Amino acid sequence: MHYFKNAAAQPDTSMDYKILFFIVNNDHPKKVNFGLKHMARMINLLTAAGVKQDHMHIVGVMTGKATACTTADSLYQKVYSVDNPNDTLLTELAHDGHAKLYVCSQALAGMGYDESYLNPNVKRALSAITTVASYQLKGYAVLNF
Repeated sequence: MHYFKNAAAQPDTSMDYKILFFIVNNDHPKKVNFGLKHMARMINLLTAAGVKQDHMHIVGVMTGKATACTTADSLYQKVYSVDNPNDTLLTELAHDGHAKLYVCSQALAGMGYDESYLNPNVKRALSAITTVASYQLKGYAVLNF
């Protein structure tokens, strides 16, 4: 993240930022997920611009290929032959309520994963589509990754 305090367009520090990251890809499974990285970048940029944490409402919803990003090393290792590179970032994102993290239960079931494989910072959502729609109807901007 690079902050430029003289950039012409800056976050409005008085606004509430309601942002949902809809993460469906895991194109480089040996690296940190691109969508998760952008969630962290958003939090860091808003913080650098002076937006208070109580004005940041950040949600991540993972499904499809990104479902694996939410799993423990034991399962990730079986699928990709490496430890899950997302573990530390998932913990940091969830720390002190910075972000809410969900995984689609439909995707988990479809891939044969059960809840015991989940990173403890990720909660199950009934489905990605109902969760994304619910948050969008509550006024969240949806960013697709």
